[in-house]
Amino acid sequence: MAEGIPAQHWSVLLKLSDLIIEMNDPDDLGYGASEILGRALSVSRVGYSAIDPDKETLHTSKDWCAPGVLSFAGMLQLRDYTPFIESLRRGEFIAINDVREDERTAVAAASLESASARSLVNVPVIELGRLRAVMYVNHAKQRIWSKDELLLIQEVARRTRTAMGRLAAEAKIRASEEQLRAERGRLLDLFRQAPVFMTVLSGPEHTFEMTNRLYDELIGNRDAVGKPVREAIPEAVDQGFIGLLDQVYQSGEVFRANGISIDLARTKGEHLERRYIDFVYQPIKKIDGSTTGIIAVGVDVTGRKTTENALQQQQERFSFATTAAGVGYWFCDLPFAELIWDNCVKEHFWLASDTRVTIETFYAVIHPDDRESTRQAIETSIACKTTYDTVYRTVAPDGKLKWIRAIGRTGYGEDGDPIRFDGITIDITHQRQSEEALLRNEKLAVVGRMAASISHEINNPLESVTNLLYLIRTHAEASDSLSGYAEQAEEELARVSQIVTHTLQFNRESTAPQEQNLSTLMESAVAIYSARLTQSGVRLVRDYREQQTVFCMQSEIRQVLSNLIGNAYDASKRGGTLTLRTRDSFNWQTSKKCVRVTIADTGHGMDMKTRSRIFDPFFTTKGLNGTGLGLWVSAEILNRHKASIRVKSRRLEEFGGTVFSLSFPCSPHQ
Repeated sequence: MAEGIPAQHWSVLLKLSDLIIEMNDPDDLGYGASEILGRALSVSRVGYSAIDPDKETLHTSKDWCAPGVLSFAGMLQLRDYTPFIESLRRGEFIAINDVREDERTAVAAASLESASARSLVNVPVIELGRLRAVMYVNHAKQRIWSKDELLLIQEVARRTRTAMGRLAAEAKIRASEEQLRAERGRLLDLFRQAPVFMTVLSGPEHTFEMTNRLYDELIGNRDAVGKPVREAIPEAVDQGFIGLLDQVYQSGEVFRANGISIDLARTKGEHLERRYIDFVYQPIKKIDGSTTGIIAVGVDVTGRKTTENALQQQQERFSFATTAAGVGYWFCDLPFAELIWDNCVKEHFWLASDTRVTIETFYAVIHPDDRESTRQAIETSIACKTTYDTVYRTVAPDGKLKWIRAIGRTGYGEDGDPIRFDGITIDITHQRQSEEALLRNEKLAVVGRMAASISHEINNPLESVTNLLYLIRTHAEASDSLSGYAEQAEEELARVSQIVTHTLQFNRESTAPQEQNLSTLMESAVAIYSARLTQSGVRLVRDYREQQTVFCMQSEIRQVLSNLIGNAYDASKRGGTLTLRTRDSFNWQTSKKCVRVTIADTGHGMDMKTRSRIFDPFFTTKGLNGTGLGLWVSAEILNRHKASIRVKSRRLEEFGGTVFSLSFPCSPHQ
């Protein structure tokens, strides 16, 4: 029992203790305590009022009143409660035997008496220095409050406040628990309805604690909760997932993966179905850092992966088709800055695959003669909203050329302004070469027909002149000198006839190639010009050192050599040097042995423009004295013999000249 409480009041406190044990509602507890105290003291009114110190209010839910006594229940402002509220705030115990006689209440005695409060007791409850509650006892008549009564009132107030504090704490705990249950319920709902698959695993065996709807769907809605992963999903064991879980559990480190395949038996009794998932294994740790479980979160990306694979296959097919067709594609934002080219376009422009391409790079690789027309084609296409379709040449660092056809179109924004310029490029080099070869063949056919016509027209008068010369030479009265001239004329006419015959045959397939020594052919060709070279003061230098022979048509190669020697003579005119050289050599392009022939003069040389056209049919620098067919025919003959010809020339007043270099494959019989 409380110290100082007389024995006759113990029953009051026992009843209060029983009440406190039974009650869970603070308002009911306040009323019950008031009733026990009121009946024990036989007073008019007892109440327990809670105080909000911040709002300065006093609230009585329900007070106990003797029959015929009005209740004080309700809300009051502290300033309206009693004239001694400040005393209560200081924690002072208020006990008044007669309000008429106490100076603190004399002024309000009449109103207090009308409220059945001629005598009263107020017990403040102070917590943390602030007034939190008041237990009040009123009696309609004058009453001398005994010390035992005041101690009892004070103890009841204290115990009531303590019990109410406990009830409030319990109420908070219940509210908190309810909130936690509600929160847990919401979290479980979120867990179950999450737009990603989720599962919680516990312990080193990775036992399923929870799975959400999407995870259940992923594993075929099998009963997994309460089972280790290796038991619930046995097909995952040999796919490495148990090892990953062990790694995360032991290391405590997060594991992430994207696009990982897993084969799952999603329907009982059916074969394994491959799925692709993005997922995270997140360790669950205690405060001490030890791992207790793992939460797995992820997304089934099978649909996306299937689409990606289909797109990749489509891209591979497209790339194969475009590569096989020699088609490259390019994309450009406008205005031109960086150009996006695929590797095929970069190959068309002789560029490495990692080259960053700008508009300057584009124009730099295009042949100088094609740049302006290409620029105009682009500008016209953009300005006039027409298809961009043009052909240009691209130049490699070593001077090689490609013919490229570019086709594209402009994309325009909603305001009509150009924003994109995209298209394709096609390597048409082989097409161009075929067209040029066809043109050469057509021109060759023209020349052949022309040669046949000329031969027919020349052979008849040649035959007549030859017969007349024969008659002159065999005439008995002809002098020796006249006979000699006639014989010489016959020899020259025979040579003319041979040239006409060779002209007819140069485009025909020969059926009798033979092994030949090129220096021998060179000598037979230069013999035609020996007299003219001597008369012109041209110094002839012979340097023959080849040991290998070549398999060729003797007359055709002699015609080529004769043409080149004749051109060198024409370029030299008066003075200078003509050098004829042969060497055994090696062709690095074909990796085979060859014989190289060099014909070099110290004449006036050629400029670049002339060099680029000397093998074109009907191109000549000799005016009316040239046909423009010599080098063209020579190139055709060499091409049939799988030989090559190169030219170097320097056009200077002094130290100029031209060098023709011919490379013949060695005879296959050696």
